[in-house]
Amino acid sequence: MGGFRLTFLRARAVKLMRRYEFTGDPSALHQATALLRRGTDRGSGEHRAALLGTYSQALTEEFRLTSDAALLADAVDAARASAAMTPPGYPYRAARYLALCTAARLLFEQTSDVEALEEAIDAGRQAVDASGARELPVTYNALGNTVLTQYLHTGAPDALDRAISVWREALGRTPPEHPFHASLLASFSAGLFHAYRASGDLDLLVTAEEIGREAIGALPAGGITWAMAVGNLGIVRRNFFIHTGSLPALLEAVQLGRDALRASGDRQDKFRFLTNLQIALLTLHARTNQLTLIEEAVDAGMEALDSLDIQHASWSMVASNVVLTLKEYAERGAANAALDEAMRLGEYALASVPKGHPTRIPLLGALSQVYFARFELGHDEQMIREAVRHGELAVAETPPDHPLRAGTLMLLCHVLEMQGRVLHDDEATRRTVALGREAVDLLPTGHQAMPEALSMTGAGLLNLGSTDEARQFFEKVIGLPAAMAVTRLGAYRGLAACHVQQGEPERALTFFEEALAIATVLSPRVLQRADRQFRQTFLDGLAQESAACAVLAGRPERAVELAEQFRGILQAEALQLRQDHRAARRDAPELADEVARLREREADLEYALWGDHLSVMDPKTAEAETQRLTADLADVTGRLSEVLARIRQLPAHEGYLRPLPFARLRRQASDGPVVMLYNTEWRSDALIITTDRLEVLPLPVQGRHTATMTGVKLLEAWVAAATAASSASEVQQPMREVLEWTWDNVTEPVMRHLGYPHRPTDQQPRIWWYPLGGMAHLPLHASGHHHEPGRSVLDRAVSSYATTFRALEFARREAPAAGAADTALIVAMPDTPGQPRLPHSIREAGRIAGLIPESEQLVAVDATLARVQDALPRHRIAHFACHGAFNSSDPGDSRLMLSDHETTPLTAASIEQWELPEAELAFLSACVTALTSGMLADQGIHLASAFQTAGYRQVIGTLWPVPDATALMIADSFYERLTGGGTYEPRTADAACILAASVQQLRACNPEAVSSWAAYIHLGA
Repeated sequence: MGGFRLTFLRARAVKLMRRYEFTGDPSALHQATALLRRGTDRGSGEHRAALLGTYSQALTEEFRLTSDAALLADAVDAARASAAMTPPGYPYRAARYLALCTAARLLFEQTSDVEALEEAIDAGRQAVDASGARELPVTYNALGNTVLTQYLHTGAPDALDRAISVWREALGRTPPEHPFHASLLASFSAGLFHAYRASGDLDLLVTAEEIGREAIGALPAGGITWAMAVGNLGIVRRNFFIHTGSLPALLEAVQLGRDALRASGDRQDKFRFLTNLQIALLTLHARTNQLTLIEEAVDAGMEALDSLDIQHASWSMVASNVVLTLKEYAERGAANAALDEAMRLGEYALASVPKGHPTRIPLLGALSQVYFARFELGHDEQMIREAVRHGELAVAETPPDHPLRAGTLMLLCHVLEMQGRVLHDDEATRRTVALGREAVDLLPTGHQAMPEALSMTGAGLLNLGSTDEARQFFEKVIGLPAAMAVTRLGAYRGLAACHVQQGEPERALTFFEEALAIATVLSPRVLQRADRQFRQTFLDGLAQESAACAVLAGRPERAVELAEQFRGILQAEALQLRQDHRAARRDAPELADEVARLREREADLEYALWGDHLSVMDPKTAEAETQRLTADLADVTGRLSEVLARIRQLPAHEGYLRPLPFARLRRQASDGPVVMLYNTEWRSDALIITTDRLEVLPLPVQGRHTATMTGVKLLEAWVAAATAASSASEVQQPMREVLEWTWDNVTEPVMRHLGYPHRPTDQQPRIWWYPLGGMAHLPLHASGHHHEPGRSVLDRAVSSYATTFRALEFARREAPAAGAADTALIVAMPDTPGQPRLPHSIREAGRIAGLIPESEQLVAVDATLARVQDALPRHRIAHFACHGAFNSSDPGDSRLMLSDHETTPLTAASIEQWELPEAELAFLSACVTALTSGMLADQGIHLASAFQTAGYRQVIGTLWPVPDATALMIADSFYERLTGGGTYEPRTADAACILAASVQQLRACNPEAVSSWAAYIHLGA
C-alpha cells in the first residue's frame, strides 16, 4: 500500500475520530480503528509513522471506552514505532512521543508493569524536548502527571519533587492567555496537595486550594478537565477539614465530589471520581454519623471496584478504601455480612501487592480495623490478635518520615489498648503508650487526629496505673478546639477514672457531670432517628460508672439521678415532652406554644448548621453563614431559656423539661422496691430504692465485664436452643447455668436483704429491676436454681422491669376520661411473607376473643399496618401473635411482622411516635420483643419499650425466640386469669402477677426447658 493510500486511510479515520469526539458515537471510533488497522503493516517512512501515531491514539480512546487493557499493549507498540520513525526536528515528533507517554502510562496503571511506566516517563521527556511553544504546556503536563503517577505508585519522594518542578517550569513558560494554562494550574494544584500530604505543611494545602480555584474559574464548566480540577479541590478541602476541623470545608468537599462525578460521564477513569467521593463521604460520616452518608459511600466504592480489572495499578488502593468503608458500614447494620466481605476482599488485595507497595500500608491498617470490629462483635480473642498482627505489619512497613506514619500508629494503638485492657496484657498496654507518644509528636497541634492520639495515649497510661500522666493527656484533649464531642466525652470519662483510682471519687464525680452535659446534646434532633440512636452507643457504660463513682463518693442519691439521666435518653426525651408539655398547655397555653415554636426554630437552625447547603457556597461565605447561624442559634437558645424560666415559676411546674430529682424518682417505689444493678471495675452493687430509704448492697460480682460476658453466654445458649429440640438437656444446660449464676451473684443477695421468702404467687411482693450496663443482658426475673423449690426469683417475688424511672412514672399517670373500650385488638399472623408458619396463632387469637367479648381481630392479610394503626385507639388492650425481628445494629428498626411488613414495616421507631393515652396492656406474643442491644444496653431500645412510650401502661415481651406452641400456652393461661375465665372485664393492673403465675404454671410442666418459659418479661406499672 503506497503513501497516498495510507494518507487517505488516515484522513478518513481522523474524520471518524472527530465525529466520535463531538457526537460520542462509538461506532465512528470503531470504524476509524478498523480503517487504521488495515494500514499498520504497510508502507514506510512518514506516511506509515503518521498512521501508526493516529492508530495509537484510536486504540487509547478505544480503551477508555471499553476498559480492554489488551488494546493498550497494541497502542504502545504503535506509538513506539511511530515515534522511532520520527527524526529530531520533525514537526510531529512531540505529538508522537506524547501519544507514547499517554499509552504507556495507561498500560502501567492497568498492569503495574514498571517498564511501561519508565518508558512513559522517557517518552514524556522526549515530547517536552521536541515541543514548540504551542504544544509545550500539553507535553509538560503529560510528563508531570506521569512522574506524579510514579510517586503515587512507588512512594519515591524525588518523583514528587520532579513532578512539581515540571509544573513550575511549565507555568513559567506558559502565558496566562494560553488555552492550556488552566489545565496546568489544575495539575499543579494536585501536585502541591501531594506535597502537603508528604510534609504536613498547611501553607502548601492553602496554596493548592487557591491555585485549584483559579483553575476551575478559568476552565469550561462541565468538561473533563474541569471535573478533574473540581475533584482535586474536593480532596484539598477534605484535608483542610482534617487539618483544621472546619465543617464547611468538609461539606464542600462532599459537594465537590458529587459535582465532579456527575461531570465525569462514563470515562474509563471514573473510578477516581467515585473513590474521591467515597472518601469524602466516609469522613463526613465519621463527623456526623448520618447513615445515608455511609450507604452512599458503600455504593460509590463498590461501583469503583467493579469498574476495574484486578490487574489495574489502582485496584488495590480502591479495594483498601472499600474495606474501610465496609467496616464503617458494619457498625450501622448487616455487621456479619459486611465484615465477612471486608475481610475477604482485604486479604485478597493484600496478597496481590508486594512488600514495599504503597497500598500495603493502608490495606494493612484497614484490615486491622476490620479484625478489631469482628472482635467487638463476638469477643473472639483470635480476632484481636489478628488485628494487632496486621497493625504491627503496617507500622513496620511505614518509614518514620512517611505521611501515614501517625495514622498507622494510632490504628495500632487502638487495638493494642483493647488487647491490653480485655486480655490483661500489660506489654500490649505499654506498647500502646509508646506508639501513642510517637503519634502525638508527629501530629501538628491543630490536626483533627490529635485529640484521639492524646486520648488513646491517656487510656494506655490509665490502664498501666500511671494516673498522673494520664490526666495530663486527657486534660490536653479537653483544651483542643479540634476535639469533637465524642472525644471530649471519652476524655472526661478518662479523667474521672484517674481520680477514682487515686482515691478521689468526689473529684471524679465532677468529670462525670461534664460528660453528662455532653451526653444531653450528643444526639441533636436534626439527625435522623437511626443516627441519633447510633450516637448513643458512645455512652455505653457511663450510667453504671457514674453511679458507682457517686456511691464511692458517699452520694448514692446522686448515683440514682446520674444513672437515670444517662439511660434511655431518646425515650425520656419523648416522654418528657408529652408529660410536661401537656401539663403546661393546660395551665399556660401561650407560654407552652412559645416553647414549641422556639424549639422548632432551634431545630431548624441546627439543621442549617449541619446541612449540605453550606457546601455549595464559597469558603468565606460559608464561614460567614456558619457564624450567623451560630449567633442566631445562641439567640434562640437564650430566649427559650427565658420562657422555660417563666413556666418553671408557675405552681407545680418547677420541674418543666428538667431531669427528675431523686425525691421524685423514689416515688416510683410506692408499690415495691426499685433495684438498680451495676457491675464495674470499681465496685458492683444493688441500689435498693424504696419510698423511705436508699440502701447500697455490695454484690459478689468480680471483674468489669463479668455481667456482660455472662449475658453473651446466655445469647449463645438461646441461639442454640432456638435451633435444636427445646427440651434437649445439653442445649438447655448453658441457659440454666446463667440463671443459677445470676441468682447466686445478683438476685439472691437482693432477695435475702429484702427478706423475701418462698411464697405462693398470690402473696408475693412486687419488685422492679433497673439493670445498668451488662446487667441489662441478664434474665433477672427468671434467675435461680429451679430444681430446688424456693431458690428462684419466681418463687419469691413478682418481677417487672423499668427502662427508666420516667417511663415508670408515665405508666402510672392519671387515667384520662373513658373513651376506648376494655376490649382487645388481636392481631394474628399464621402465614407471613418470607417467614415460617405460626399455625397456633389462630387458636391463640380465637381463645382471647372468646374471653374478651367485642374484641376486634385482624388476621393474616387483613393485618396491615394501616388497619392496625386505625384500630388501636379503639381498644385498651393490644395482642400481637406474629413473628418478631430483632435488629442488633439498629434496634429501632426491630419490627413486628404484619402482612405488609416487606413494604410498610411496623418498627420500634415508628411505634414510639404513636400517642395512645388510654392504652393499658400490650402483649407481644412474638420472638425477641424485649431484647436490648449490646452497646445500647442502657438505652432500652426495643419493641416492648416502644409500646410503653406510645402509652401502654403494661407491656409483656420476650427476651429470645419462643416456640409457637409455648406462645399459645402462655397466652391462654394469661388471659384465662386476666378475665377470670371470661367472667369479668380484664384486670390489666394485675398483668405482672398474672404473667408470673402463668410462667410458673408452664415451668411446672417442664422445668428443664428453660428457653421455653423464661423468656417472658413484664414492663410497666
